[in-house]
Amino acid sequence: MLSIFFLFYFAILYFGNSSPIYQTRVIHTPIFHFTKYVKQHHIVIVQDTHSKKPGLYAIDFTPEKQNNWKTLLQLLFGMNVPANIRVKYIYGEVSIDDDNEKIQEYWSKSSVRIDPPTKYGPVDKIKKNNIIWKDPGYMNLYTHNCQHFSNDFMKSLSA
Repeated sequence: MLSIFFLFYFAILYFGNSSPIYQTRVIHTPIFHFTKYVKQHHIVIVQDTHSKKPGLYAIDFTPEKQNNWKTLLQLLFGMNVPANIRVKYIYGEVSIDDDNEKIQEYWSKSSVRIDPPTKYGPVDKIKKNNIIWKDPGYMNLYTHNCQHFSNDFMKSLSA
């Protein structure tokens, strides 16, 4: 009887702690500061549930010269522009369950950029699992943008 109790206890411990390693969600943010109601930019928010280090990671795909008007025109006309994956560590009293505005506030005030982004495990995983993002190199507003990246990134983590 005692052995059945211990077997049941260990089964609960083993299967009860099988929570996912990463909690993720996508938040929609403005592309430009002057159009704060047009939220078309996707940022993937990741929380490592097994990490002892509190905080979130924000991962996005963005043009290298995003404030340059020539870059913006090139994007608008469907041209490819140089781009990269950005990873920022967001520290503070913020959780993945908080609303988008709070996460955005902490993202803009208290984030630390991680260079190169492959130092962060999930980014390394998408580069290994998805040939498109192995060397992203360019952005195209219509065919290779932050929304495509966030979609592929979420699929990569669940694979």
